[in-house]
Amino acid sequence: MTRNAALGIASPTSTQHPALIISAQPLLVTVGSDSFRHDHDAVAESFGASDLDPRKPGRGFSSVTTFDVCRAIPIAGEADLLYYIGALTEEAWKRVLTARRHCW
Repeated sequence: MTRNAALGIASPTSTQHPALIISAQPLLVTVGSDSFRHDHDAVAESFGASDLDPRKPGRGFSSVTTFDVCRAIPIAGEADLLYYIGALTEEAWKRVLTARRHCW
């Protein structure tokens, strides 16, 4: 499981949600949405199809998806991982890492 992978995860509030792996051990993700409005003080980054590495194909994002990169939640087990969206490009992953420096 690589840290720059985008996955679909099970969510208690909906059937599935896009997520980025922030940490592989323990398994932590930041959940994204194409419609949810994040707080004004959230450190958010948006990603779309052009941010995915074409050499590691997956299902892809259904639309541009925004992630609050400071909000990481634990995933209990692999049963909550539903499908592979793709891997972020190196440039997109650097955006995540840079944005996470602004978390408090």
